Amino acid sequence: MLSKGPAPKPVPDVRGQTRDEAFKALTDAGFQPVEGAAEFSPDVEGGRVIRTDPPAQTTIPADGNKQVTVVLSSAVTVPDLGGLTVPEAQAKLAEVGLALELQPFSNPNGRVITQGPGAGSRVEPGGKVQVFAF
Repeated sequence: MLSKGPAPKPVPDVRGQTRDEAFKALTDAGFQPVEGAAEFSPDVEGGRVIRTDPPAQTTIPADGNKQVTVVLSSAVTVPDLGGLTVPEAQAKLAEVGLALELQPFSNPNGRVITQGPGAGSRVEPGGKVQVFAF
């Protein structure tokens, strides 16, 4: 009786994991992870896995291509700017790659009263956060 070799393996579901966690899980399962181009996803925190190619649960023959591309989220989480001065808010946004846009009738030397998008929102890198300061 001849063996048909190792059984095919499904690609593990690593969505939501960090890059390092995903690479370890894929390597442990016998795959060769490579990092793909990052993509924006409002649902996935920046630096975490959005998807893989081939997709999770795809069965790969034992003698097939073991390379799995890992796509990470490029999303930036908006910090809470409430109560900060406008210069403090600008500095805090700059740290995460976002820009501040002052709403009309705001005091450029005042403190942030409202912001949009709100704290905890996920936005694309380089985006703007509108604030009203008084």
